[in-house]
Amino acid sequence: MNDFEVKLLTQNSLQELQAFIDLFNDFFQLCEGKKGSAAGILTACPPTKDIQQDKFVLGFYQKEHLLGLIDLIANYPQNSTWTIGYLLIHPSYQRQGLGAQFFHVLEQAISPNKMRCVVQEQNERAFKFWQTLGFKMVYQREDNLGKWLTRLLF
Repeated sequence: MNDFEVKLLTQNSLQELQAFIDLFNDFFQLCEGKKGSAAGILTACPPTKDIQQDKFVLGFYQKEHLLGLIDLIANYPQNSTWTIGYLLIHPSYQRQGLGAQFFHVLEQAISPNKMRCVVQEQNERAFKFWQTLGFKMVYQREDNLGKWLTRLLF
């Protein structure tokens, strides 16, 4: 299934995005200890970055159906490194290779830049997924929720 379209999600997409995020309540409870927020995903940005120029939430659509999203920050924490915050695939389409396809579209678009992502230790499926894409563990630290964050670099 590679007949998808990539769209930049914005505040105009808030209602659709929140309905999509609501499908992942278990994930957000596991990793963040709270309900997922579309507004939070659209606006989460390090203070040193310009949200208008450096923050991207990309939706992957088949026809008008949102299949998945990738949230990322350009040139963070340093130039030539893009940080992936979320990669979410609609539950009905998981385990069909879409996550890898979406990642490879992103990889081609930002080449030759490096990518990194943050995975919480308790999210074993995500950790294994990123490793299959070639990411390596860089370091671990405890986050403010008392959960272990693992930084992976590609």
